[in-house]
Amino acid sequence: MAQPKFQLYKHIKISGKWRYCRAAIYSNGKVKPHVVMVGGHEEKHAESSYCSRYKDSWVEAGTDPARSTADAQQAR
Repeated sequence: MAQPKFQLYKHIKISGKWRYCRAAIYSNGKVKPHVVMVGGHEEKHAESSYCSRYKDSWVEAGTDPARSTADAQQAR
C-alpha cells in the first residue's frame, strides 16, 4: 500500500514534557491503536489524542485512531 499523503501524530507526555510523536503504522497502512514511535521503537500511549500537521499548524483529530485517520485525510 502506498504511503499516505499526510502524517498522523499523537501528542504525548514523555518525562514530564509534551511531544508530538509519529503514530505507528501496520504494514497494510492502518494505524496501530495508541502506539507511537519514540526514539526508533514503539511505545503504547493511550492517554492522549491524535493530530496531523497542516500548513504550519497542528490539527486535532481526536482519540479514536480509525476516525483520526479519516479526519486527517479530509483536512487535506
